[in-house]
Amino acid sequence: MNIESIDARLNEWNSDSAKLHTNLLELSSLYGYQLAGDGSTLTGTTKTQYLQASEREAQLWKNTALFSDLLKRIAEKRKALGFMPKASALKEIEDLFEGDSIELPGEEVALQRRDLFSGNFNVHKISARFIREQMKADFRSICDFYDNLETTWRRLELSVSAVKHEADFLFAEANNFVALDSGGPNALSTLSEKLQVLGNRWRCDPLGMAYDVQGDIQPFLTAAKAHVASLVSEHAAVTEAVRLTAGKSAELATKERRARELYADCLSRYEFLSGKGPLLPPASKNLTEQSVKLIKMLNEKKWADLRLALKSWTDEYNQISLSTEKALTTNADLVDRRTVLRQRFFAAVAKYKDYAGRGMTIPKSIETFTERGQSLLKASATKIDLAATETIVIALEVKVGELCLKFDS
Repeated sequence: MNIESIDARLNEWNSDSAKLHTNLLELSSLYGYQLAGDGSTLTGTTKTQYLQASEREAQLWKNTALFSDLLKRIAEKRKALGFMPKASALKEIEDLFEGDSIELPGEEVALQRRDLFSGNFNVHKISARFIREQMKADFRSICDFYDNLETTWRRLELSVSAVKHEADFLFAEANNFVALDSGGPNALSTLSEKLQVLGNRWRCDPLGMAYDVQGDIQPFLTAAKAHVASLVSEHAAVTEAVRLTAGKSAELATKERRARELYADCLSRYEFLSGKGPLLPPASKNLTEQSVKLIKMLNEKKWADLRLALKSWTDEYNQISLSTEKALTTNADLVDRRTVLRQRFFAAVAKYKDYAGRGMTIPKSIETFTERGQSLLKASATKIDLAATETIVIALEVKVGELCLKFDS
């Protein structure tokens, strides 16, 4: 090499050294570099690759120092050259450029591995060309790691954000019906736990998450949606049930009044000296009052109290409704019983009188039953003993039946 080529190469490498320092300093501006920080929060695959990148970066700074030191030595020797440098001086500088001119830190050698005439440290030398290629490779590897970390992070951030947005909507909707929930483990709590695990992992080990986040979380979202839908459905059912209580209470109150009217009618028509009498329906006033309270609780969204109160109201309503229906049927039947008995009585009388008209002798017992029945069923009677009257009518029907059988045979 001559002076001109030495100056050109030295200028080129000084320029490279300046660019090298600038690029190393700008590593910290990479988003992936900032995400990794000091690596204390990283785990798994990401942690492993971060440590490798950190080792390369540390080595890169060491090699940069070695390269800079080489440039200083070359510059000092260039400065020492006169106008007519000796060939040996030029050769010495050329060897610094092309030969193994960079001495690496010594490595301690264990005694069992030493040669008899060697020291306890091994010294290795490498060329400037080799260290430059090594620095290029390390720098590219470091940039690739942080670029991959950024790309993966942003992709996961979008996926997790989309999942979390959908989950937050479900949690907010479920919160409206929290009092309707059992409070135990359910699809929502499972989803929450899954999201917490996911949140911890994707931030600490994004490079270790090779699976599809949205696909992995989708079954849990689907289950949570079904759970929220059941809460919405139950809320709608409870709301509708409460709103119907007013109409049901009014309808039951109407039936109660009618049953009581029939009850009073029965007492005015009959004497219940024996046998089954009319039924007095239970009062339904409390149901009406409770219905008003239920509607108030609904408006105030007191779901926990409302569900219990609605169940209590429903149980009482079913019991009172059953008793009222029974009273209605029984009392209506009793009110009509006198008319039915009159019809049956006069049908039996007409039948045996027909046989008498055809010449058959009518037993005295039938005439006796007829007289007693007429006195009990006459229109002017204020009250009748219903059980006694029914007994007489049945006895008359039996006697007339026997008479018909005898005459027809």
